[in-house]
Order: sequence, then structure tokens, then C-alpha cells
Amino acid sequence: MGNLYDYFAASSDELAATVLESPTVTNFPVVELKDIDPIIQLSRAEALLTGTGFDTVCANPRSDHLIAELDESVFVSTLTDELRDALASADETHRRQVAELWARSEEFDGDIDPTDVLPVVDELADLARQAKAAGDRLYCWTCL
Repeated sequence: MGNLYDYFAASSDELAATVLESPTVTNFPVVELKDIDPIIQLSRAEALLTGTGFDTVCANPRSDHLIAELDESVFVSTLTDELRDALASADETHRRQVAELWARSEEFDGDIDPTDVLPVVDELADLARQAKAAGDRLYCWTCL
């Protein structure tokens, strides 16, 4: 079984840090994904969405900043506000372009169909729109 990654929105780092069991058992909006890593794959998606260089995205202090840990196998980390905002504002055409480029990226080994990536982009965009409207931030719950 691969790693589990659940992306969710919360109003603060402190509140997000309380979600060590799993965000799916909370009232937080959640997108359940498997094998979409926040450091490598989601940072590449952010670079594609924003036009910012990959290294610059990764250097952002909120890019996968650890805020809670349980037994060295469960983590909660931050995602950038830039990712939230870019996802929230991306129209359908831009989301399709990003899905196409992201699917061909080295992070997916160029080995995935863009039509399989588009629903991921769309789900994350929906989560980002909800978060932005509520003034929330995005987070990732990871279970290794």
C-alpha cells in the first residue's frame, strides 16, 4: 500500500495540527488522495499553476512545513497560500492545461493519462475555493 495523503482546509495551523487521526473524521473539507505527494508532485502543480519556478515554490516557508507528527508515520503539514489562491482562481481551461503538463512531468514519470490527473486538479480547486471563501488555509495529512 502506498502513502496516503489527505488534503484539507482549516482556519489555523493550531487547529490543523489537531487532525492527527485523520481529517476524514472531522468536519474539515477534505480531498482524499493516494500517492500525490505534497512536496514533489503538488509543488510541481503549484509551479505550473503560478508560473513560479519549482525551487522557488519549495523554498516558500509554508511549502510542506511540518506542524504536527504522530509516531513518525503520521504528519500534518502546511501548503502555501499561493497554491490555494492559484487553484481557487484557475478556470476550466487553465486547470486542463495544468493537468496536461502535470501528467507529462517527471514527477509522474510522464506515465499517466492527463484525463486521470484532471479530476485531481478539479477536486483540489474545489477545496481551494472553499478554503479561500472561508479565509482558511490548506494542509496535508500524511500517513506513511
